[in-house]
Amino acid sequence: MGRHVHSLEKSRGPPLLSDPLVPYKKNIMRTRHWRPAIPFALFLLGAAGCGGGVGIQGETGTVHGTVLRESKPIPAGSSVVLMHLEKGSIATGSTDEAGHFTPRMRGSPRVLVGNYAVGVTPPVPEDADAQAQLEMEATLNAKKQEKGKKIEPAKASPPAGDAAEIPEHYLSPETSGERFKVQAGDNQLDLNLTPK
Repeated sequence: MGRHVHSLEKSRGPPLLSDPLVPYKKNIMRTRHWRPAIPFALFLLGAAGCGGGVGIQGETGTVHGTVLRESKPIPAGSSVVLMHLEKGSIATGSTDEAGHFTPRMRGSPRVLVGNYAVGVTPPVPEDADAQAQLEMEATLNAKKQEKGKKIEPAKASPPAGDAAEIPEHYLSPETSGERFKVQAGDNQLDLNLTPK
């Protein structure tokens, strides 16, 4: 029987069904090279925690709260930014129509325990990229028309719309003056934005 199988391999024709498991054996042989990787992949999944809080090391808590200005909710889609004062880690959350938010750190609602600086930024308009492109084109066209004339640099216009509802000093956690301590367990952070 050994000679018969040997002669079939040399013929290069379709294999005879003397061994019906030949196609399966070939597939098994092809997959053996990745078998040692299975325990390593399982280790990585376990180390990553399979989802929530990948890479967060240390004691954590959850935070939720509300942001108001003059007793009214700030625009929906505004971002609340918490910056850990010792580690520099960032947690962010978007406000809903009532000003409620829950910050997330590295995809998890768990936030490192510690002291934070807090900032609030307005929602980014959906057409922000298109608007910036139009403004750049308008500036370039104006430069072409005024060739040879001195061109004054553009001056920043005051914030409009949603951006005007958030006082400027809140736009960065470092300048807002707002500080918050996250402790283990559930934490409530309510902000009432005031002009400086």
